[in-house]
Amino acid sequence: LEYRYVTSKLQCNSNGPILVHKQNIIDNPGYGAAMPWVLKEVSSSFDTSASSDKRYSNGNGAERREILLRIGETVQVEGVKVGEASTKPPDFLQEHELISLMDKHGIGTDASMSTHVANVIDRGYVVVCDNEIRELVHRPPGSNRPRQIGRFLVPSPLGICLIDGVVNSKEEIVLPSIRAQMESEVARIATGELEKDVVLAKNVRWFRNQYADVFADIPKIERLFSTSLVPLRAHLANVRRKLGVTDSSSGQSKNRSQNQSRNSNNNRSQNQNAFRRGPNPSAQGTSGKSGPR
Repeated sequence: LEYRYVTSKLQCNSNGPILVHKQNIIDNPGYGAAMPWVLKEVSSSFDTSASSDKRYSNGNGAERREILLRIGETVQVEGVKVGEASTKPPDFLQEHELISLMDKHGIGTDASMSTHVANVIDRGYVVVCDNEIRELVHRPPGSNRPRQIGRFLVPSPLGICLIDGVVNSKEEIVLPSIRAQMESEVARIATGELEKDVVLAKNVRWFRNQYADVFADIPKIERLFSTSLVPLRAHLANVRRKLGVTDSSSGQSKNRSQNQSRNSNNNRSQNQNAFRRGPNPSAQGTSGKSGPR
């Protein structure tokens, strides 16, 4: 069963600043109703009881009734407050987010995308962690072990070194457009537009030429590995320290200290290389849901 929701955005003109309110309205929780804790980013407490009332999440874990307004309707401002915050780095990608990006960029098929993600995990290029950047461990049924929330793909030292080494040597090899082009050519083989042998020979020739350049840079890549590889536990502890993540279960984003935001941005940039969110205003509502040659 597919999990479906609609994002509705309300814009109010207050004769000055434009006030915006967003709400995610759940149409169908699908199988997510059995595991509501994994849907925290949309609704952390979906009501599975028999009820016709639609509910939504305001993004901070609180569930509220759907706000229904008509275009041109006036509403009264009940209060104004000023909040202070600092910029924070984005979260690490979760598995479903990576698959969505792969689909967006044409990498893999519905049948193969999950296999690609599993290969990256099995080969140790990333570690599946919870929202506190701690490696996920099996939780047997009935266990008293606290439930770990989230499935974030945190680049490992091996993955960072591999991608940094290849990117510095031959960036074209790891561009998403290369894999997307190959997937497109395979689809055209299936429809008879291209010949398999021609496509295979062209791609093998292109990759052979690229890896010849990488092979020439092996000494530099070896030096990178020898100086940058660290034990996984120490690496994750360092990531937690730089992101200001505490041992509480309040969430990855909420636990980052403001005075470390700049260092966090620098660290996240490195990790992301491993793969490569007034009175009487009137309301208006809108809703919606170089390679081988």
